[in-house]
Amino acid sequence: SKLSISCKLSFSLSEQQWLERNKNNIVDIYIPANIDVFSYLGKGIFFDFLDSFTDSTDIKINAIPYKNNELKGKYKYAFEIVDKVAKNQILVYEDNYVFLSKKEEVIDSLSNLRIGILKSEESKIKDYLKDDSIEYITYDSLTDLLDEYAPKVTSTEEEQSSNEYIIDDKIDGFISLRSYTLNMLFEHNLYINYHLTNLTKKI
Repeated sequence: SKLSISCKLSFSLSEQQWLERNKNNIVDIYIPANIDVFSYLGKGIFFDFLDSFTDSTDIKINAIPYKNNELKGKYKYAFEIVDKVAKNQILVYEDNYVFLSKKEEVIDSLSNLRIGILKSEESKIKDYLKDDSIEYITYDSLTDLLDEYAPKVTSTEEEQSSNEYIIDDKIDGFISLRSYTLNMLFEHNLYINYHLTNLTKKI
C-alpha cells in the first residue's frame, strides 16, 4: 500500500518560493537503490512519499535510483544514508546494524567470531565493538560477501538439495545495516543473531 498524506501541507516562505520556481521543471531526486521497505525494485516509502508530494504540490519529480557509494554529495537533491545529519538535511529514519549468519539462534556476544564486514565500514565497526578477539574479513561489496558466504537459495526442492550450503571456514557471519536485510533473510536463508543497537546510520 502507498503512503498517503491526509493533512494539508504547509510551507515556509523560502519553500513556497522554491515550489514557485520549479513548478514548470522536472526535479531530479536521487534515491539509494534496493533498500528493503524504503526503495526496493522501484517501490517503497521513498517512492510513495515522492508520489504524495507530487500530488500535493504539482511539482514533477524524476526519482533516480543510485548505489549509495556513488553519491558522495554530487547530487543536488537526494535521500542519503549518512553517519551524521547535516544542517541542510532532514532525518527520516535511524537504522542500526545487525549480525547475520546461517544459524537460527540469538547470541549475546560477538567475541571470538570471524565476521565479514565491508571495507568501507571497517574502522567504524571496529571502533564500536572494541573487541580484539574478533577476526574481521573485509569485502569490497555486500554482493561479494553474499556470493561467497550465502548464495541465493534456489526455488525448487531438487535445486535446493543440490545447492545446499557448503560449510564455510572463512567467516561465522557478517554485519550489515538492518534495512538491507529483509529480502536477504529469505533469498539467502539467513537469520539475524545479534543487534548492534547503538551502531547506526541516518536516512
